Amino acid sequence: MARLRLFANLRELAGASEVEIDGETVGAVLDRAADRYGPEFRRGLDHAKVWLNGDPAEAHDPVDRLDEVALIPPVSGGAATLTVGGIEVALVTAALLAANVLAEPAWFVAVLVGVGALWAWDISGEDEPWRPYRVPVLMAVLAGGLATYGFETAELLPAGRGIGLGVSAGLAIIFTLVAGILSPRHRVLVSLVSTAAVALAAALAVGSLVLVRIQTVQGQDLIWVFLAMVIVGKAASGLLARAKTPSLDPLTGAVLATVLTAVAASFIWDLNLFALFLVGVLVAIGLVAGTSMGSLIRVGEVYLTDAVEGSLVALDGPVLAALVYAPFITFLL
Repeated sequence: MARLRLFANLRELAGASEVEIDGETVGAVLDRAADRYGPEFRRGLDHAKVWLNGDPAEAHDPVDRLDEVALIPPVSGGAATLTVGGIEVALVTAALLAANVLAEPAWFVAVLVGVGALWAWDISGEDEPWRPYRVPVLMAVLAGGLATYGFETAELLPAGRGIGLGVSAGLAIIFTLVAGILSPRHRVLVSLVSTAAVALAAALAVGSLVLVRIQTVQGQDLIWVFLAMVIVGKAASGLLARAKTPSLDPLTGAVLATVLTAVAASFIWDLNLFALFLVGVLVAIGLVAGTSMGSLIRVGEVYLTDAVEGSLVALDGPVLAALVYAPFITFLL
């Protein structure tokens, strides 16, 4: 017997978020669940990601009464959704890389705001009470880019470097509170908290990268460093999750890959090795914590995996990593 955790449409079909199912293997548990909940539930199993105690599972994996099997379907159902999500992540990554090639930072800011808006749309919604309210999060993304860029380039306060970042954070809170006043549905505490947290994260993540790009001596290079750490770290995590290597789990692999990329970047771009090592550790922590935060917001449970609802779920970790990147990279360098 194992505990079976259900999400999205599978939870609705079963009428419960957690059930106990007899079975000696993961496959047996899933077959008996399908027999219990009907053909539509069985069709949903064809597209769901299966996890055993937080790790990718196979049908032959043994289970006992203390094990937890989680079924997490894609946001719209079907393998095509996962494919589209992978394409979207690849496209936004390519767009950021291309924008950073250009010497004029305004292009990078514009693309960054666009990517942030796509992520905000993907992570917010109206289907669950813990999902953040979409409008204030989108406005916070816009504020993070425009307020930070506007204050820093206009030089209204030459001694107040980073004031635009503070303004964008304040606007994110204001947008959340105004939304709570105008929409009774979002006056519930859990909705206000989730909306404020995501709005703040979005505004500060976008604003932090804008600040690095335009206010540091090697801004363009430092953006390359950040993108390299995130891409390599996420790629290592994904490959290890598919390979199911017993000696190295995806989480540890992502942390090691991120830190090693930071060390390599110090030689490639002639930056301080010790500083980049510390920044790499912090970015790795941000990637892990951001993934957990994203799963909590998307499905109401904490998982250290990208296999939850959403086509841009792979950006949850990088958002939090971006938030911590700017203050520490500017302080250490």
